[in-house]
Amino acid sequence: MEVPMKTKKKCSGFTIVELLVGMVAFSIMVLAVGSMLVFGWLGWRDTKESVSMQRDAVIAMNMIAREIRNSNIEQISGDGNGIYFEASPNVGRDSDMAFLATDIAYGSGVVLNSWDTPTFDTFSIAGATGVVVRFSLGTSRGTDANNYQMTVYPRNLP
Repeated sequence: MEVPMKTKKKCSGFTIVELLVGMVAFSIMVLAVGSMLVFGWLGWRDTKESVSMQRDAVIAMNMIAREIRNSNIEQISGDGNGIYFEASPNVGRDSDMAFLATDIAYGSGVVLNSWDTPTFDTFSIAGATGVVVRFSLGTSRGTDANNYQMTVYPRNLP
């Protein structure tokens, strides 16, 4: 009499070890892709804020230049808070104007650096007054900061 041989059943599926190895590999891939997305987004945001900071500095400088063009530049004065333009009937202006530190415009993501408050220093050339404007802008996360300076010279020096 012949004894029937036992045949092994074919098992389908994964062992615990295979399942754990697959989960670890998948987790590493998800973390790698996720960190690339997060760091890419942070870099994009920092670049966007830096560009905004440059734009805001140009706007502030243009505002100062416009006020100078529209005033009698021979009659300007400055102190720690701003530049002051005296009225001049030659340009049809009948009231004094001022450009103050608070007039420096900046958008979201850009801050006026507290460690470097805007300064408006006066100087004299041949008896006429000029003003040096200095201010510093930075990004809200502190990843970029720039100092800006504009020197306003009086026209028509003797």
